[in-house]
This record gives sequence, C-alpha cells and structure tokens, in this order.
Amino acid sequence: MSFRAQPLVRVFTLSVEVLLALQVLTVLSSWLQFTPESSSILGEMARTVLPDYLGTTLWLCALARLKGLVTNMARAPQGGDTDQIKAVASGECGVALTNTYYLARLMRSSNPVDKAVAERVGVVFPNQQSWGKHVNVEGGAVARHSKNTPNAVKFLEYLVSPSAQNHFANGNNEWSVVKGLKLDNPALNAMTGGIFKSELVPISAVGMNQFNVQQMLGRGFQVTAQVDSL
Repeated sequence: MSFRAQPLVRVFTLSVEVLLALQVLTVLSSWLQFTPESSSILGEMARTVLPDYLGTTLWLCALARLKGLVTNMARAPQGGDTDQIKAVASGECGVALTNTYYLARLMRSSNPVDKAVAERVGVVFPNQQSWGKHVNVEGGAVARHSKNTPNAVKFLEYLVSPSAQNHFANGNNEWSVVKGLKLDNPALNAMTGGIFKSELVPISAVGMNQFNVQQMLGRGFQVTAQVDSL
C-alpha cells in the first residue's frame, strides 16, 4: 500500500478516537472514587456494560484510523510489493507497506535498474522502542494421526536449527526465528544490522482477529470508493 502525507486526516482521526474513548475513561476513572455505596453499581457495569462498550469503542477507533489510512493512499491498491517499492522510488508516494524480502531481492539483484530502485528508498521498522514490529509467521505442525511422528518432529526441529534458518535467510531473504542468530544475508544485515525487535502478540490472538480485520478493510475501501465516485 502506498501513502501520501495528509496531516489534517491524521488530526481528524485522532480527534475521533479521543472522543470515542472519553466515556470509557470516565467510567474507569470512577473506580478511583470507590465507595461501599458505589461498589455494587460499578461491579455490575464491569460484568455487563463496560466490556461490551469497551470492545465496541476499540473497534470504532480502529475503524476510524483505518478509514483515515485508506483516505491517505496516494492511489488505489494495485500491483505487488515490488511495485509499491518502485512507487516510493519514483516519488509517486512517500511511504509504502511491504514485506522486507522484496526489498532484499532488489538490493541483491544484479540488474542495475533494481539496484537503482533500492538505493532510492529506506527502511523503517516501527515500534522498535516499544512493543516491536509485526512479523508474518510461517509455521509447521505434525498431523494428529501421523504415521511417522518421530521423524516428523525431527524434521521440524531441523527447520528451526541455526543452519536451516540461515539457509532460509540466504535463499528467501526471510528473517530467522532463532533468536540471536547471526545472518549471512548482506541485504538483511544492511537493513538492521541483523537485529530488530518483533512484537510478541500470540498467534492465536492474530487468528481470532483476522476475520474482523478483513471486514474492517472492506468497509474502509467501500467508503473511499463511494467518496471518489461522487
């Protein structure tokens, strides 16, 4: 996805989020004024109203931010990750969200055109001073009724060994899951020195929210399409 700078959109989005959160903060602050008379009321709210309202408010805040993000796009979504990188290099947009291995391919390419594109862009890993950046995860598992479980487990153990992970890094330009592993990939090392902070959100939580996020993305694009068609 490619974006252009629109400060007013960001200000509006943040204002909406603050307004939506005020009522939740008001209820939470009432706990600081806890008295025996208010305990039963606050307890009932904590069991019934507040969880549902908090979830709805967070959903609305996320949707408002998503719509602001979609409005800020420099163009309608098109092409793959490499196309987004080229859009930044050409000046069509200022920022793009891509998988890093596409940039690594350009950086390691022998094609002068690819190298020129890579030299015109930079890499920003967000949230390195806080909770870390999102990482796409590939995993493996053993089928419940596997007829060769011991060997299947050995294969999975090999896949997460330092030698295999370094092979993935060099062959696919992907980051290792082995903490502290020194990579031999010059492109990945150039991006971060081989070290960056990834977020630790459980995969189960990501899976549970996937459907809701897809719905929100659909709403965000629909709203933008309606506005553009006026």
